[in-house]
Amino acid sequence: MKQLRKAGVSQNDLLFYYQSVVRPVLKYACPCWHLNLTKELTKQLDDVQRRALQVIFGVACPVTSDVNRCPVLVLRTLKD
Repeated sequence: MKQLRKAGVSQNDLLFYYQSVVRPVLKYACPCWHLNLTKELTKQLDDVQRRALQVIFGVACPVTSDVNRCPVLVLRTLKD
């Protein structure tokens, strides 16, 4: 993602790339392992998403469904 950003790829294209390539990998087999996921692993997965948002938009943005806390983008947590 950082390399794409440095190459001048637009925010819309970076977001599309994240949603179509990166996020599906994070969600792969989620129904199978979700119930056995520890809080630490859940946090690590959400940190990946949070970092991707920082790369795309250049701002620290919490991964949340609360629009007031993250006006840039609303993405549900992987746990949701």
